[in-house]
Amino acid sequence: MKQILVTLGIPLQKAKKDAVISLKLEYYKKKLKKYKLKPVFVSSDLGFQKLREVYEKCHGVLFTGGGDVDARHYGEKNHKNSSVGAPGRDEMEFYLLERVFLEKKPFLGICRGAQVLAIFLGGKIEQHIPDHSKEQHGVSEHLNYKTKSGMAPVKETHAVYLKKKTRTFDIIQKKIAMTNSFHHQAIKPCKNFVVAGKTRGGIIELIEIPGKHFCFGVQSHPERLEDSDLEPMFAAFADSMKKKGFFKR
Repeated sequence: MKQILVTLGIPLQKAKKDAVISLKLEYYKKKLKKYKLKPVFVSSDLGFQKLREVYEKCHGVLFTGGGDVDARHYGEKNHKNSSVGAPGRDEMEFYLLERVFLEKKPFLGICRGAQVLAIFLGGKIEQHIPDHSKEQHGVSEHLNYKTKSGMAPVKETHAVYLKKKTRTFDIIQKKIAMTNSFHHQAIKPCKNFVVAGKTRGGIIELIEIPGKHFCFGVQSHPERLEDSDLEPMFAAFADSMKKKGFFKR
């Protein structure tokens, strides 16, 4: 079973004691296990030496959702509605992305993870969607409801329009994907990554980097859904560790 380094905002033992965070961890565990991937959770309290050791043993890297990235990382001040509370996590994840890009290790960023990827590549963040859009992106986190398998049911979804001739489209194989979401910030376009999918109102939901390196950002939370339109992304993530040059483009 391939090991996946999965980042957290707080130490694992502390996370396990929090009912909400503990449930979120279960989503990732179940989803990765489905594709024979084993999560190895890390947080900034490990220190860089231990973090390096864990990273070197893992076959891929996944950044989870969480609080907002400090806006200083893209040259701005934090919005009044921002939730910035884990500076150590920012530094840890930027460090890990340096290693990921150096070694071309498979990477998947979920929600905040997609935003960290965008910032690392020189992009910026729209810090509060309601300031500029009427679209609702924070209505699908239903942690109080569970199905028999322990995954959150779909209560609210919205359409994401995929761009053809992108690797994301090659994976998803749909022009329109229905997703859930729970985010008040959004990625802004940047020349250093490809916008592979966005909403009708222009909110970026899917990004990828050019080339063959498996490196994608997903703004929604497909890990919480038993079988969503973005499910193939996890299968492709797992498959990318089996062979090089998975994509022709």
